[in-house]
Amino acid sequence: MNRLIACSLCPLIMMMFLVGCGESTKGVTVPKADTSSGEGEGEGEGEGEGEGEGEGEGEGEGEGEGEGEGEGEGEGEGEGEGQGNNHGTLPDLPQMSGIVYVGHYHTTDLRSYRIDGANPEPLASIDMGFSTHDMALDPYNDLLAIVHDTNKTLEIYALSRPASPGAAVADPALVSSVSFVGTPLFVKMDPITQRVYTVVAPSPTNEDYEVHAHSLETPTVLVPVDGFPFDVRPTTALDIDPARQILFTIGVSDEVLRIYDLRSNPVALIPGDPIDLNPLFPQDSQEAFQPRNLTVDPFHHRVYAARQQSAVSELITFDYPADIPAGGAKYGDFANHFELTLLDDWIDADVPISLRPNLLGAYTPVIDSRLGSIFFVANAWSEAINQSTTLVIPMDLNLEPLAGCGEWENTGCWFQYFFGGNPTNSYDLTDGAACLDYERRVFVGSAPDRSSEDEPGSLHIFNYDEAGVMTRWLESDGSLLTTGGLPIGVVCH
Repeated sequence: MNRLIACSLCPLIMMMFLVGCGESTKGVTVPKADTSSGEGEGEGEGEGEGEGEGEGEGEGEGEGEGEGEGEGEGEGEGEGEGQGNNHGTLPDLPQMSGIVYVGHYHTTDLRSYRIDGANPEPLASIDMGFSTHDMALDPYNDLLAIVHDTNKTLEIYALSRPASPGAAVADPALVSSVSFVGTPLFVKMDPITQRVYTVVAPSPTNEDYEVHAHSLETPTVLVPVDGFPFDVRPTTALDIDPARQILFTIGVSDEVLRIYDLRSNPVALIPGDPIDLNPLFPQDSQEAFQPRNLTVDPFHHRVYAARQQSAVSELITFDYPADIPAGGAKYGDFANHFELTLLDDWIDADVPISLRPNLLGAYTPVIDSRLGSIFFVANAWSEAINQSTTLVIPMDLNLEPLAGCGEWENTGCWFQYFFGGNPTNSYDLTDGAACLDYERRVFVGSAPDRSSEDEPGSLHIFNYDEAGVMTRWLESDGSLLTTGGLPIGVVCH
């Protein structure tokens, strides 16, 4: 999804926790509590009940332990340096509109589709004048952010919602934009502080990237936030936990996972040494170790990434402390890098390839935060065409495979072409862009044209149920929806 930057900047990119590795912590969630400000006395280790599918609540028990750095050191919740506490709350999950937006790397169109009817169908296509390098959604405030690397701009679009399923929906409307001296590469939105963060490469050399922040309190006027930009190591894998006000990055040249505390002034890493992923994933293969498409699930305090490394490709998963700072506290008052826990998925890269299922590439983890499910976009060998091709693999919160379509290792669904409702012998290779609608339980994947990325691509859409059973969802004529040239950003609003 976050494709490596344009060819002129490829050299930049290519130059571009002491961890507990015991038993996996499965099914954890954040206990909901009232946000309080001012001084907060902490309790010791606490477990919060959060059973069921509640908005923002997962299954199981929530842990809130951490080392407090305020008055009184030691373990447990407590008063932080900022005279606050760690009893903040998660927001409810946003309501979905049933509209999907797709931006492209080789064409300048922003396309929209609807998935709220009997079949998915195309809606509008607007010409933005420049191709997309990355895009991000604020579903709470109905805003879409798009960065254009070619003209070095960030644009904000206002989105509308249909009044009812199938009702008319207005085209995205450009409301503001801002230009950068350097090249904007990636964008993230924070609906809680109403900010947009843009990662900018200041020059085509191996320098640190800059993270710029603009206020979206008035979306028509992008106001720079004091204290920004700040520097991060060059990265193509990053995401934000807005509830905890932390930014995760993985360095593109050192494969180190870092967590930045956005409540710090200036922004700083949380305590403890950042996590070098290399010794945690030591297996060799034909390709170098490449983590990509880092994705945060704040509702289950997990961070995911795809391990792209040919036959040892897999899902990377860390659980991180559940504490949510409130009042004047910040996340680093209660949590540190050492407390992250690496969780094992069902693909054991330590086992010889001949004795286990193996992927041949990995792209994107897409999260259903309501169910805690992960839809992992990856490549595997297809016996039907005797070559590697793309599929999506559903996993549960325990990182075990669900039924999917049962097309690969009794799980998974191939990105396969259909004509007149019938499967063909043509399959797609994705660039990774994907999203899902957790209310309608619809997964939307994408792929460029296999022979030429400049030609129209396709959307691969699946319905799924709570048990992870997936079925293809086609246009009314039994075919796939088409996109522009190389879909690079796909968001479900």
